Order: sequence, then structure tokens, then C-alpha cells
Amino acid sequence: MNRSEHRLSVVGSGICAPKHLTLEAKQAIEQAEKVFFVVAGKGTAEFIRQLNPQAEGLGHFYDAQSSRADTYRMMVDVIVSHLYVHRSVCAVFYGHPGVLVNPGHEAVRRAKREGFQAAMLPGISAEDCLFADLGIDPVETGCQTFGANAFLLGKPTVDPRSALVLWQIGAIGELSAGFLLSDYKPRHLDVLAEVLGAYYSPSHSVAVYQAAATLDAEPQIHWTPISSLPLVPITTAHTLYVPPLSPLVPQPEMLMRLGLSTQEE
Repeated sequence: MNRSEHRLSVVGSGICAPKHLTLEAKQAIEQAEKVFFVVAGKGTAEFIRQLNPQAEGLGHFYDAQSSRADTYRMMVDVIVSHLYVHRSVCAVFYGHPGVLVNPGHEAVRRAKREGFQAAMLPGISAEDCLFADLGIDPVETGCQTFGANAFLLGKPTVDPRSALVLWQIGAIGELSAGFLLSDYKPRHLDVLAEVLGAYYSPSHSVAVYQAAATLDAEPQIHWTPISSLPLVPITTAHTLYVPPLSPLVPQPEMLMRLGLSTQEE
């Protein structure tokens, strides 16, 4: 077997398949000898199986008693092992395959280490949907993006003049797959509100956002003061958008250096 002739493609389903599935990702699914997927909703899973009958779900690896790290390791083991059998393997993950998708990145890295071809193809993420649905251009003020756990644990330096996006606010403090269970209740939103209130202010208005995940759904956008975050019904599908406290103000010295006036954009 010539490993360099075997290829892994890691693709995203987008948030709302099939309309978010790129032509590039669709082609990779259709042409693969073996497809694995971890997606949200039965409809997306069935659509992937229609594109390729050799598609197999990996969701059964999620276990509330196991760490997510162990779960991801098992997924990667399965994906890469099939490269030894099939010339082309495709792994499909929900949203963007490289955003909050540890096994997507690790499968590509490991496949390359073992001598196979491997590439990740971009997909539409919840943040992409957020920018569109909230009418935000992130380059106007800048935008910082963190997973909620990374934000709280790492305590990064946040510039309140820039926008802030926090992912998985409904899974704070959860290192297992327990947050995927139907009866899971989000925890530690009071801690998040306390930390954000120190950066901004408790009264600063933020958006609790959920992208439309099905063809007949509408995005959910709920504006609330930071102090009221613990009172908002939040699920693991919600993302938080924190707008800047104030707009960026052009600095006179830099305007002069660039030969711009205050009237110019």
C-alpha cells in the first residue's frame, strides 16, 4: 500500500444542512469510499447518508462518564484506521470542522504523520451565522473569539472597545459529554456574568444567540444585561455576543502619519 495515495478530507456540514454544505464538501462526501460524521439532527445525518451510503455516525462515542479528550481520541482512531483500508476517507463535523472540533484537527495531523494525504475544508460556523443575523462587520471594531471555558480559565486580556464572541456558554465547567444529554442544565452562568461585568459593566447589553439549524427555523436572538445572564434559558447551542462598549476613535497622530483627515473613512 502506498500511503501517499490515500487521502483524508475533513469537512463541515455547516449549521443548517443541506443549504450550508459547500459544493467542495458535498463532492468530498460523495466521492469518498468511507464517510464518518458527527452532526446535529437526524435530518443532517440522513442527508449525508443519501450522498454516500457508506456513511457512518460516530456520535455513539459520546459518553457522559468519559472525558471529551478520550471520546475525541477514539473518533480519531477510527477515522485514521480506515485510511489503511480505503483510498479516500471523509469525516464530516457539524458547523466548521476546525472550530471547537478537536478530532477534526487531530485527524488531519495524525493522518499526515502516518504518511497519508489530509486536508480540512472550511464550513459555515455559528459565528458566521451570528455576523449575518446580527448585522455585524467584525473588522469595524475588531472581534475576539473564545470558547467560554477557555475564556474563564485563561483570563485573557479583553479590550472592551472590541466585540467579543463566546462559544458554548451552555457547557461551562463541563469536560465530559454530559452537556449533550437532554436533561443537562447549564452551570456557572453566574461566574460568567461576574467576569464579563468586570470587563464591561453589569448593565451592558449582550446577545444570547442561536443560529437557525433547520430549513424552517429562525435564528434566536435575546438581548439582556450581563447581570441577567443567569436568568436566561440557555442551551448548549447558544453563543454569546458582547458588543463593544464604545467605538474605536481614530488617533490624531496616526491620522497625520497616514495622511488622512478625520472626515475620511
